[in-house]
Amino acid sequence: MNKRLLTGLIAAPFTPMHEDGSLNLQVIGPYAEFLMQKKCVTGVFICGTTGESVSLTTEERKAVAEKWMGAVKGKLKVIVHVGGMSQVQCAELAAHAQAIGADMIAAMAPCFFKPGSVEELIGFFKPIAASASRLPFYYYNMPSITGVSLPVHKFLIEGKKQIPNLVGVKFTHNNLMEMQQCIHADGGAFEVLHGFDEILITGLSVGAKAAVGSTYNYVPGIYKAVMEAMEKGDLETAREMQWKSVEIIDVLIKHGGGVRAGKIFMKLAGIDCGPCRLPIAPCSEEELEETRNDRRSYSVPVYYLGNLLAASGFCPVFGGTLRDSLWAGLMGLIIGFVTRRMDKLETNPFFSTIAAAFAMAVPAYLAAAFGLVDYVDAVIIGSLMILVPGLLITNSMRDIIYGDTNSGINRIVQVLLSALAIAMGTAAAWHITSSLYGQTAASTLSYPFWLQAIAIAVACTGFVILFNVHGWGRCLCALGGVVTWMAYLLCGELGLGPYGANFIAAAVAAVYAEGMARARKYPVTSYQVISAVPLLPGAGIYYTMSLGLNGSTQLALQRGFATAGIAGSIAAAILLVSSVVRLFTAQRKK
Repeated sequence: MNKRLLTGLIAAPFTPMHEDGSLNLQVIGPYAEFLMQKKCVTGVFICGTTGESVSLTTEERKAVAEKWMGAVKGKLKVIVHVGGMSQVQCAELAAHAQAIGADMIAAMAPCFFKPGSVEELIGFFKPIAASASRLPFYYYNMPSITGVSLPVHKFLIEGKKQIPNLVGVKFTHNNLMEMQQCIHADGGAFEVLHGFDEILITGLSVGAKAAVGSTYNYVPGIYKAVMEAMEKGDLETAREMQWKSVEIIDVLIKHGGGVRAGKIFMKLAGIDCGPCRLPIAPCSEEELEETRNDRRSYSVPVYYLGNLLAASGFCPVFGGTLRDSLWAGLMGLIIGFVTRRMDKLETNPFFSTIAAAFAMAVPAYLAAAFGLVDYVDAVIIGSLMILVPGLLITNSMRDIIYGDTNSGINRIVQVLLSALAIAMGTAAAWHITSSLYGQTAASTLSYPFWLQAIAIAVACTGFVILFNVHGWGRCLCALGGVVTWMAYLLCGELGLGPYGANFIAAAVAAVYAEGMARARKYPVTSYQVISAVPLLPGAGIYYTMSLGLNGSTQLALQRGFATAGIAGSIAAAILLVSSVVRLFTAQRKK
């Protein structure tokens, strides 16, 4: 293979816009300086998907290309995307790119009238590439957008016969088999530019030497670290850095993904690229603030504080003493430590939950054996609340509401597996310590409303940290938990059974969450999950396990079904409120 034309990271810049949707070319200069100062990228891929090329006129695309050529000052390679629906316009853009001194050109397959064969795709690109015959030409393969899924390696081999300046492909797909076919096509004659940011590590592992991505605009350091680690054979570091990119992309998806969310991130990074062109909706100031909060992670000490507050806050709710609450806080720290270690080792969540429950329960039972705690059940249940999958329960209901039944059912299965893992870990600890641990009386302590309100506020503050909520949302989420628990206690005072009390309290939590989400124009999930946390059946899971270990199979089954019924009541209430709100919102839009 000839000397490589491209190596390293190639950023795919956003096209800056004014609020009225017109081009804001003045931003490109500072944008280029921003990228060059970071010293992580080796080039820019302009007017591609990220650059909203399909929303720009031919003249606008020329203007953007010219501005970038002047801004990079020869310090970065410039690849101009010239693809589109019109072959004539594409050829015009290619000729213009060559005239202004661009380094390379690339083109995506047309996505309206689609080529049905490799020959047709070659026929479409041939005059385009010929219009810039002195420039290397890359095929931009992105079937998720174009709908064109022709065998790329065959295109490269056959296309080279008719397109002399064809040098490779920007491969934006997760089909690693096909990617390897491209890398090895014609003895490795073609350059394959990896185009799937969240799996860069896999592209590098099969031989890619360069990559084009949108997230390289604002967090290129993460991907550079992935590349450097892979070059050194340091797979552990590469995996860790790749996971960081996945976490960032998860935030992107939460805010609409792609170009829209990417422009939000650029604004937070200090380069205001303005809004996207319709039909991509603009983002609100509230959403900008939420994204800013999502990108801020609490420090490790604060994370451990969250575990401590969550466990110690819930302990008195289940009848524990002040001494028990202190022990529960310590057990929460153990859960936090084990969970973090397991995450770094990329352990399956099922086994991670077993390990965390086990590591917490062993010292708790031993403390009980030596008389260091008063009510061990309260200590363990308070700590286990950290592991109860509240987010999964909420998300499963949300998926079902939105018609994604398969996803909802899958999440429900995950909830059941999490409950099983909690029970298995705790049970294993009990078996190991049972020779020392003697049965203690169940707690009969009952605290006044105001003291329980304080305890719930402490516990929910811990969950606020664990769910990475920032700003005023911290107080409002914690308040939601207090409101929910007060509603539950009031239902008990009115003589309602556990199913009715949990249903009404969960409905209150859902109403509160929907109201706060609309008042602050934030997604409802954080409010909904944290507000409903006090109702999660951690006690039910624990006592089901405990009764089973004591040989009370019938009672264990009864408790298990009762726990499932309570979880169903909570889910049904959230489902009902969310459905009513959704219906009401839909009616108002008509």
